[in-house]
Amino acid sequence: MLIDSHAHITTSRYDEDRSEMIQRCKDNGIERIIEVGAVSGFEGNYGAQQLAEQQEIVYFTVGVHPHDAKDMNDAEWAKLVELAKTHDKVVGIGETGLDFFYNHSTPEEQEESFIRHIKLAQQVNKPLVIHDRDSHEDVMRILTDNGGFNIPGEFHCFSGDWDLAKRVIDKGYYIALGGVVTFPKAVELHEVAKNVPLEKLLLETDSPFLTPVPKRGKRNEPWYTSYIAARIADLKGITAEEVIEVTGQNAINLFGLGLR
Repeated sequence: MLIDSHAHITTSRYDEDRSEMIQRCKDNGIERIIEVGAVSGFEGNYGAQQLAEQQEIVYFTVGVHPHDAKDMNDAEWAKLVELAKTHDKVVGIGETGLDFFYNHSTPEEQEESFIRHIKLAQQVNKPLVIHDRDSHEDVMRILTDNGGFNIPGEFHCFSGDWDLAKRVIDKGYYIALGGVVTFPKAVELHEVAKNVPLEKLLLETDSPFLTPVPKRGKRNEPWYTSYIAARIADLKGITAEEVIEVTGQNAINLFGLGLR
């Protein structure tokens, strides 16, 4: 039940060996990969759709990344809404949220896009995938003010402390942990991993980014979730098999994924 709940394997870094890489994932126990359409602008959604149609283990989300909020237009948004409503392998909306580290789009543009995604998730009854970088309080405010916590969701690549994590899970959302939790200096995230109930955790790689120990320096791949599971298990004092089983079931509960 090893599931990568967040990947970007349609990006160009896999163009030379994507099929072989996906086969490695299957060989190493990956049951499902959620490909996030919100990458490389609006066109990333079509790349995610194409991959999901080609590969049985791949499902996808649709959205516009906070970086690209400034480029969002009504015509493209209408296409995205139609895709969310009609494609049977769309399992979530996003990633959406705020990124005040890079600020490729203004805070106002990001907030407008974020609210639009919340309303779409409510409309199609699909979970939200939240991107939150250096914007914790604003993300929580926007979700609260716009009914975002009335639908399921998860904070992808969680970057806050235990106090924030507790607030998030108290609202019913999941916490997704990726390669950063394997980094020796990520002490704050280690505390989160120890304290978040296993029933509220998801595994992700954010491939090709944030490659976990012991694969640092290499391109990330979805099957590296096994290393993330092992580190979380070590922090919690349980087996990696238990982490994989429960987080896999969590992903099924949140996204569906054809494994119910």
